[in-house]
Amino acid sequence: MGAMRKRLYQSSDEGLTLVEVMVAMFIFALVSSGVIYTMLSVMTIGRDSRARQVATHLAAEAVDRAREEEDLFDLLDTTYTRELNGDVFTVSRSTAWISDPDEDIVCGGGGGQLRYKRVNVEVSWENMRAGSVPARADTVIDPKTRINDPTRGTLLVSVLNGAGEGAGGVTVTAQRTNAAGSPVGSALPAVTTDAQGCAFILRVEPGSYRVSISRPGYRDVTNVENPTTSTAVSAGTSASVSFNYDAAATYRVTYAEGAEPTPSVARTMPTTFLSTYGIVEPTAPTGTNPRNFSAFPFASGYDVIAGRYRAPIEGVSEGCLSPDPAAWPGGARSEALAGGPGETVTGPVRTGLVTVTVTPGTTGSRFIRAVSVGSPPPGTEDPGCSEGYEFIFNPAPIDGDGNAVLALPYGSWQLYRGTSSNPSTLITSGQMAPMSRGTVTGNVLTLDPRSS
Repeated sequence: MGAMRKRLYQSSDEGLTLVEVMVAMFIFALVSSGVIYTMLSVMTIGRDSRARQVATHLAAEAVDRAREEEDLFDLLDTTYTRELNGDVFTVSRSTAWISDPDEDIVCGGGGGQLRYKRVNVEVSWENMRAGSVPARADTVIDPKTRINDPTRGTLLVSVLNGAGEGAGGVTVTAQRTNAAGSPVGSALPAVTTDAQGCAFILRVEPGSYRVSISRPGYRDVTNVENPTTSTAVSAGTSASVSFNYDAAATYRVTYAEGAEPTPSVARTMPTTFLSTYGIVEPTAPTGTNPRNFSAFPFASGYDVIAGRYRAPIEGVSEGCLSPDPAAWPGGARSEALAGGPGETVTGPVRTGLVTVTVTPGTTGSRFIRAVSVGSPPPGTEDPGCSEGYEFIFNPAPIDGDGNAVLALPYGSWQLYRGTSSNPSTLITSGQMAPMSRGTVTGNVLTLDPRSS
């Protein structure tokens, strides 16, 4: 009996082994993880459920507010946030005019009569569960007043900026015209585009109309300040027109940047802006070098070329390629200039350089005329300019030795001097010395954009 007690006493003093402790801890961790995950899931589902209830109330509230709007033309797309119970909710409202449940009236896209305003509201919140969808409410609102006349039509005008978004605050005018395009009667009252870039002119008599838009400092893609288009309005329908219009960017360009001595740039020398849309030749305020131009703010920017570049038109014109460095074999343009709406960007514009020598001390010979040559001399690789153009240095800065350093577009030129605004005395080969790459053949100066 005493031996058994001794063995039991010794056995109870041994405790649990390390393996047994590790197994117990592992089992406890598994059970605890399952319990914690279940608790977190329940809490997450409960929180998401409460947030969805709040979001549903916010969506219904947004619809009720839309129904209280006195003028449905003021009911526009909007997005705002609300913080409730520690959660931040985002309320997004989209609107559209419809003529029936299956057809939207797209601003600038045409359609039938404006009959109803459709309102769609979505409400999302922070930390939404994966796979959850926003709370939503939809409605169709019938205007409180009659906005259509079955014997008349509606003009829908859409104005988009360079980013493809609606341009608000643009003045829209419409003038009825006859078959010849001449104005008839008085212009319709002007309206202004809303935040979505839309303007609506209601109860318009059937006929042809010229629609114009305007806003100080704005340009369209063709660099027109006050663009105009024409359309026809029929009874009981909507006619639509659209514009791309934005605050112009200012492009401050320097011709022959860094050249010594500083060359003269003719005030009337054209400058071409090339974009993915096409070609424009913006005008600049009186000035020499550098010079400011205003143009539509394309995100991709412009290739700026000194001179009048014109692309060939098959069967019509060979164009004027000489000013474009990329048109010469192995040539390349400078980096494009890109500016946002209302911004000012700066950059250089490459030109050729020539020193012209006239009679020293002849103060009257201060006018120099540059005339592009349609058929460049053989061997120059000048791509040519069939659409000739010219401009005048008025005055030409002639120094005491009778020399003037001129900046000219690339290509082939004949130069004339004189004492009037139409110089007619030909400047000969011995009086011209290219400072950049170029040649003089006969009395024709060819300026080459290539560096080698």
